[in-house]
Amino acid sequence: MTAHLYQDWIQQWDCELQAEGRKILLPQDNFSGHIVPPNLQSIRVENFEPNLTAHVQPKDQGIIRCFKAHYRAKFIQRAVDRYDNTYENLRHQSVAGNANGRQGME
Repeated sequence: MTAHLYQDWIQQWDCELQAEGRKILLPQDNFSGHIVPPNLQSIRVENFEPNLTAHVQPKDQGIIRCFKAHYRAKFIQRAVDRYDNTYENLRHQSVAGNANGRQGME
């Protein structure tokens, strides 16, 4: 989420809450994209202390760990595949170059 999307969303929600005559407290993590607009009337935003998200949302920690593990595995596999493809291309070029070189010498 970008700061712009967040601000659009929270301002729209604030307008809806104002129309309903409601006021709320919104606790949130200290993600850099969570820039709170100064003109909110019905939403009071409080940020968690740094590195507290894992304690407040323990399931996120497992989800993030699984995501990172899958990402790393895919990243490494892609790197290996690219290396293999480059090696194969160089080997084929070398073989083709040797064949062409022999034809010219005959």
